[in-house]
Amino acid sequence: MRRSLAFVMAMLLAMPALAGAPLPELNGTLKNETPYGTGALTWLWMTAYDAELWTDAESWSMESPFALSLTYHMAFSSEDIVSRTEEELAKVSDVTAEQLAAWRPQLQRAIPPVREGDRITALYVPGQRVQFFMNGQPTGKISDPDFAAPFFAIWLSEKTSEPGLRAALLKGRQP
Repeated sequence: MRRSLAFVMAMLLAMPALAGAPLPELNGTLKNETPYGTGALTWLWMTAYDAELWTDAESWSMESPFALSLTYHMAFSSEDIVSRTEEELAKVSDVTAEQLAAWRPQLQRAIPPVREGDRITALYVPGQRVQFFMNGQPTGKISDPDFAAPFFAIWLSEKTSEPGLRAALLKGRQP
């Protein structure tokens, strides 16, 4: 009984330290405790991942810090994710073959293979690099200032191949 009470007390005392962004990789950058928008990428009856868009801004824009977090429901190799990223980059933006070639090794380092339940987060602060995290741990960054807009356009551009997911992410915080 004493041990249980001590555990409960310790958890209650720790709660203020746990307040803030529920994703540890957002602490210190974003303060909101709930995502701006959420959605899922589903093919037929299978969900590939759940997506969350995080920002402190009243409305999402590339002018304010934000993060996109994907929690996977199935396994993918790093190569699968990077190849699909390159395909989508080419669809939503005017990236050059040279840019894709320069970004590929950086993406391969930043995006490890995923299993069901793994979370990859890309954090963007205007004027800084895009930082990548897996399950809260840093995995890499891409410093090229031309990378952020086309990368996030995969999900947030009107040209996205997944307009339903885009609409869900940009819906905004619901009361």
